[in-house]
Amino acid sequence: MRGSLQLPWNDILSSHSDDIEGMWTAFKNELYNKINLFVPQVKSSVACKKKWWTRPLDLYYGKIAKKHRLWTRYIETRDQNILSQYKSMRNTVRQETRKLHRLEHSAIASQCKMIQKIVKYIDSKRKITSHIEDLKFIDKQGVEDTNGSDEEKADILGKYFAAVFTAEGNNDDYNKLPSKTTKYPCPNLIFSKEKISDKLKDLNTSKSPGPDLIHPKNLWEIRDEIHYKLYLKLHLD
Repeated sequence: MRGSLQLPWNDILSSHSDDIEGMWTAFKNELYNKINLFVPQVKSSVACKKKWWTRPLDLYYGKIAKKHRLWTRYIETRDQNILSQYKSMRNTVRQETRKLHRLEHSAIASQCKMIQKIVKYIDSKRKITSHIEDLKFIDKQGVEDTNGSDEEKADILGKYFAAVFTAEGNNDDYNKLPSKTTKYPCPNLIFSKEKISDKLKDLNTSKSPGPDLIHPKNLWEIRDEIHYKLYLKLHLD
């Protein structure tokens, strides 16, 4: 992977000399291609995990193992006493596992009943409609009146809210804020190749990838090959 990154980076990045995002995208795409080509992908065991692995079988592992041992011993010896012991242990394990099934089913049923109660409560609240009571207002003649239709209520509320807000004038009427000078201005940031290389060496390789989806372990392994490319991008910024 390190050898494959010995690319003509100056030629690749020079076409994006006026575009920082384009330069970073070109660098990242090349890095992605090399990572996908040389870094092996490991499948997670969660995808192949079976549903019944989550059941609390810790208390029955000994009985299940004993059942398997009895069956293996019977196959080797064909002893009827061992077969009877195996059947007894098989029935015991089966009773325990069926008990677990019943407990799971009862838990699911209780949760479904609770969900049904919640849905019923939500539906009862949704079906109740609350209306706005009749509004009292003073008409143009100065007489107090009461309206009842929704259109009249909407008109009265609209006029009321419009009267609350202050009408703004032109932007020229507002005084501009005075300019302020900072007491401690930010100095010019200087990124040297040595500092970038040191930062890459100090990466915690046990952390997860960041927003760019590049694992810190990959960056740490190829730090000597990419620190100059990062130096070029930072100086363009």
